Amino acid sequence: HTCRVALVDDAQSWLGEMEVPGIVAFRDMSAIAITIEATAPRARGGELGVLVGDRRVGVISDPDADSYWDVVQGSRLDAPDTVATQALRTRDDTGHWRLDLGAPEKLRRRPRFEDFPHDGPDA
Repeated sequence: HTCRVALVDDAQSWLGEMEVPGIVAFRDMSAIAITIEATAPRARGGELGVLVGDRRVGVISDPDADSYWDVVQGSRLDAPDTVATQALRTRDDTGHWRLDLGAPEKLRRRPRFEDFPHDGPDA
């Protein structure tokens, strides 16, 4: 299962110029690290935003969003998570950039500070 990200209007101007450190690009194709973040729970009209770094590149639109919502919301309908994965950045025949996400079961939850054991405050 893959899905194409619906890019925001200005993404075409910067998506292809981004450096992809540590990943070898082949022609006009490269894997790129992204995060998927819900703007709000789905029941309250939230959408799944796709970010490259801290820049919003697009959204996952219906009907492709169903299985991605399952990963982002899980059983916690009131508190969606942010998840991290890679997407494939390619150029189509017209020269425009596309961004395709992989299978949602390959996504991983983004680490949060509270998920790691830590000692008390520094002295």
